[in-house]
Amino acid sequence: MACGFGACFGCAVPLADGGYLRLCVDGPVVNAAAIETALVPGSGH
Repeated sequence: MACGFGACFGCAVPLADGGYLRLCVDGPVVNAAAIETALVPGSGH
């Protein structure tokens, strides 16, 4: 983590309900159901 206090947004993760979560400030442990994933259901991921 380059900055560690949320200013650079390098650790921003998209949320399922919109917006972003900054892992360095709001994490690093987060509820997996809250994160938008790029996984496609049924594709074997």
